[in-house]
This record gives sequence, C-alpha cells and structure tokens, in this order.
Amino acid sequence: MSTLFEDARYGLRTFGRAPGFASLAILSLAIAIAADTTIFSVFYGTLLAAPMYRDPGRLVVIWEANRAQGIVRTPVAPATFRDWRESAHSFLQLELVAPGSPVTVTGSGFPERANIQYATPDLFKLLGVQPTLGRSFLESELKAADPIVLSYTFWQSRCGGDPSLLGQRMVVNGTPRTVVGILPREFHLFDLDTDIWMPITPPGPETQDHSFRQWLIAVGRLRPGIDLRSAQAEMNLVAQRIAQAHPDTNRDWGVRIEPIQEAQFGYWRPVLYLLFGIATFVLLISCTNVANLILGRLASRSREVSVRASHGATRLRLIAQFMNEGIILGLLGGGLGLPLAYGGVRLFIALTPASFPLPHSIGINFPVFLFCVGISTASGAVLSVTPALLGSRANLNEIIKATPHTAGGLRHGRYRRALVVAEVALSLVLLFGAGLMINSFVHLMRIDPGMRAERVLTMQIFLTGPRYDQTLADGVHIEKAVGTFYRRLLEDVGALPGVESAGLVSWLPEGGYNTGRRERSFSISGKTQNGRSQRPVASFNAVSADYFKTLQIPLLQGRSFTAQDDEGSPWVAIVNRAFVRRYWPGENPIGKQLQTDAGADERPRQVVGVVADVRQDTLEREAEPEIFAPFLQHPGVTSGHGCQNRVHMTLVVRTTSDSLATGCCGPQDRSQHGPQSTGLRNTDNVRSAC
Repeated sequence: MSTLFEDARYGLRTFGRAPGFASLAILSLAIAIAADTTIFSVFYGTLLAAPMYRDPGRLVVIWEANRAQGIVRTPVAPATFRDWRESAHSFLQLELVAPGSPVTVTGSGFPERANIQYATPDLFKLLGVQPTLGRSFLESELKAADPIVLSYTFWQSRCGGDPSLLGQRMVVNGTPRTVVGILPREFHLFDLDTDIWMPITPPGPETQDHSFRQWLIAVGRLRPGIDLRSAQAEMNLVAQRIAQAHPDTNRDWGVRIEPIQEAQFGYWRPVLYLLFGIATFVLLISCTNVANLILGRLASRSREVSVRASHGATRLRLIAQFMNEGIILGLLGGGLGLPLAYGGVRLFIALTPASFPLPHSIGINFPVFLFCVGISTASGAVLSVTPALLGSRANLNEIIKATPHTAGGLRHGRYRRALVVAEVALSLVLLFGAGLMINSFVHLMRIDPGMRAERVLTMQIFLTGPRYDQTLADGVHIEKAVGTFYRRLLEDVGALPGVESAGLVSWLPEGGYNTGRRERSFSISGKTQNGRSQRPVASFNAVSADYFKTLQIPLLQGRSFTAQDDEGSPWVAIVNRAFVRRYWPGENPIGKQLQTDAGADERPRQVVGVVADVRQDTLEREAEPEIFAPFLQHPGVTSGHGCQNRVHMTLVVRTTSDSLATGCCGPQDRSQHGPQSTGLRNTDNVRSAC
C-alpha cells in the first residue's frame, strides 16, 4: 500500500512538471468518461434498477402470441385469461391491468382531462405496492361505491396534496366516484402518465370471449422454485388445451412470458445498447489518444527510467509505476467527468422524447458512481499498458549514448503509428455508423406519409355524460346528440374566416398509441373464413366527408364520402390501397361488400372508393390495410371500446395561412357535462374540457 501511495505522489509530481500534457489527457478522458457514464445512468435507470415492486424478479407479464400471423405479443382475451387463472399452477396470483381512454374530472375548479388505467382489485397487492394514503380496491365495493385511486402527481396538482380528500367524491365522466387511496410518488405500470386508477372485475365463468385481444394485460407472480422457463413450458401446454377446446378463436395462439421490466421497457434496449456502444467507442478512442501522448513523452523520461533501473528497480516495478500513473490519470479524468455526466444527464432528459420511460429515475446515484469509478480505473489501466511495456525496457548503455530527442524515439515510433492506426480505425467505425444513421434519416424524410400536414390544425374532443352515451346491460347506447354535436361543429368551424376545409377522424395518423383505437376483424362477401381466429383484421377509422380533402389524401378510385352518407342511407366504406393489394389483388374493389365485427347492429358496407396509403403509425412502418366509414354510420348500441369511434373525435382544420392558432368555438352547448370550446393548436392534442 505504501508503494501505491508513493507512486501516486510521484505521478502527481510528474504531471505537475508537464501541465499541458496532463490537462489535455485529463480533459480528453473526462469528456469520454462523462459520455459513457451518462448513457449508463440512462441504461441503469430504465432497464437495470429494480422497480418499486416487492420482489420484482418474480413478477412477469403474460401475453398471447401467434407465430403464424407474426404477432409476437398482444393483450389477452377475457375468456382466455379466465382459463389461465383456472389452469396455470406456476403463479401465486394472476391479475389484470388495462389502459383506458382519458376522462373528464369535474367538480371544484375547471374541468380537467385525466389519464386512467384499470386494475383488478388485487393488482396492487400482487405488486406489493402500498398506497401512500388510504387503501386500494376491495372487491366488495366495486359496484356500490365506484372507488378510484389517484396517482401522487395528480393528487398534488389537482387537489393540492390535501389528505382529507380520502373518502370524498370526485366526478369522473359525469359519475361521482369515491377516492379511497393515493399511490406512492414513483409508482408506475406501463403508462407513466396515469392520473387515476379505476377497478375492473376479473372475467368470470360467464365470459366466453376468446377473440377480443385488445386491452387486458396479464401480470403474474411466479411461485417459489418456479423459473421463467418452467412457467413458459406450462403455459404452452395450457395454450394448446385452450386451442383444442376453442379452435374457432384460438387456433395457432400461444403464450409469451416476459419479466415485468422487460415487458414495460425492453423495446428501448436496442437503442440504449447502440448509444452505450457509441460512447464506449469514444472512450476507446480517447484512451488510444492519451496512450499516444504518453508514448511521446517516453523519450524525455528514458534517463529517469534508466536511473531507477540502475538503482535496482526491476522491470515489474517500472511497469507498476507506469500503470499506477495511468490509473491516476483515469481517476482524475473520472473526477472531472462525473460533474460533466451530471450535466449530460440533465441534457439527455431535456432532449429525450416524451415517450421515453422513467426520465425521473435517471440520475447520478451510487451504482452510477461506482460505474464511473470502475471505467475510470479501467481506462487508466488500458491506456497505460503499451507505454508501461515499452517504457520499462531500460538499457543504460543505449540511453547514455542517445540524446534526449532520439532516445526511445525510433524504438517507439512504430508503436505510436500502430496506435494512430487503431485510433483511425475506431473513428472510421463511428463515422460509418453515423453515415448509416444519416442515410437512414434522409431516407426516412423522403418517405411520403400519404398526407399533407402543412397548415393543418387539430383538436381532440371527448363527449361524456348521459346526454351523449349511456352504459346499459346490452352495451353502450350512443345518443343522437353525438351526431348532432359533430354536425354543428363542422358547420361552425367551416364557416370561420381562414378555414379552407374541416373534417373529423376518430384516430389521427401518426398520433401514437391511443386507448380505444381498435383494429377490427371483418368478413368479405363471397369469401369464407376458417373460424373467427382466421378472420382478417384491418385498422378501422370513422371520418367525415371532408377528412380526405383536409389532409389531402388522394382518392385513387371511386368516390369520397358525402354529407348524404348518414344514418338513413345505405352503409358504405372506403378502403386504402394496402387493403386492395391484400384482399382484392387485380380486382376492382368498387361495389364489393364487407362487414366489420362491431356488434349485432353492424350492417354490410359497400366499398365506394379507394384512397392512397397513409402511414398510420410511424414513417418506417408500411401502411396496413385500413377501412374508413362515415362517422354517422355506426350501430346505436356498441361495446365499450367501440364507442370510442363515436364520442371521441379529432377535428382537423386546413387553414389558408400559416397561423399557429385559430380561435374557434364549437356548438354553443352548455348543458351539463357537455363539451366546452377550446382553441385549435397546430399539431397539439388540445382536448375540449367536457
């Protein structure tokens, strides 16, 4: 230990005699170490740090999967989940979590939109999460009390952190509900922006729907002694038995089990691996650069090394001296790099997209500090290997004959050139990678999205309350006031000065995931399907007559919708080109009939037009088959998810100028729970306060 401290003091004195070299080496290392530490802090906070669940290593998410259809994972059908609960023995407990459409909270203060999730009563118990205040749901109160649990953030922002809120009533979508608990500050599950949790009842014996795989996500806790592989093997057998019992809906459907952290954030792993790899390459280049600087100084230190050798220093002792000096350089670079990494983390959080998970968990904590110390030490050791091996070769006779400028210069020149070659090679790898990314970006920008968003303003509208819809035993009843409101809205907005055209759409292209957007299975007249599990599926969108005109989506064949395509006229549909390519290749689709699975009151629709493909999700994903229907031609009674195509709409307005905002008011409907007007904002998801 005394030798280590002696080498440290000697190394610091050596750096003091060459401040220019030391400053350049430390700064070079500090920047690279800061970059590596920043990315590791992101990686750790997102994928490695244990979530705030009890024993998270035993928690898994169970999906349905279909290899034949290329579906890697999808939510579970209600009846299938019930069968899992009854048949699977690998789990202590199975519960459900489900996303929900935004709701309107009224009462004291202004109406406010809130994001919700649903949970079976024992979900929080399964996760081992105790509310900060109050309690979670009780099965005995689900129907009588309509309980809700608030997120900590929503409780603070909406209610000022008032603890007396427990037991009070809060009006959600026109229904009074009792606040029974406040969740911990850092709790999250799938949706990071959830404001309110509402209960759902697990599927019971009466549930027979094995086909609706849209919103229920199964969460389970493995029994002691059961690992992921054993649970997967058992669930494969369970899935086979279900498929045999229900071939109409479950043929080719299997099960996929993932650790809960992987299920939530695993899709970010490739991106973070790439960033971490880039930062590591930068660190290697920095180490190579500093090693080259040290080799350049060996000539001036050759006499010093020879003198030490003449006094009995072994080569191993000289190697240790050089290694210790390199490690000191690395630690000094790490000491400067740590505060730089703190700034890097802040910059990363500021620039990260809104969809990036857990930005609040990214920071310089103790594991990140240990990582910084570790890579600083490792960097110092790596950069000093070559100088230590070369510098420890002391030959007193050669040193005495040589001048300071030639001693070691010839011997070390080829190694310095080799390091330069290595440095250039590493830089070329990064350069080629950057070139590929730039090429991909340019290619992405050249992709035609299928629409024109210039001078288009949007506004989301949610209609709630008994005036617009009522949930009864046979489904959600859509009132005529919904159609009346949206008709008047289009008339009023279209009459505004500066408005070129206006339309409605239930799901805006490239609008990201929005609960309620449902792909629907359908049948084509004259074609047979082998069971419901084999029925084709396409995206479904409800639009108004001028929607395609407003987004300038080309009409390729047939006609567009008109104002006459309403409740009293024959039901019609428009499909996109991808739909025609897949289901009617080489045929004329105009006049053909299809029928979607939207309830007992759904009617056959005649195809009257074909429009160009629009990239509905992202630019890099090819357009999928899509069916468009007039927003007025829908069943009066629909399922809970189906009503989203009626009460929830996005208004799109094309203006004659580049104005960022157009003041507009919808229909002057001031009835209880009716929508209030709001301004239109360019590309903003501005929701009306309902």
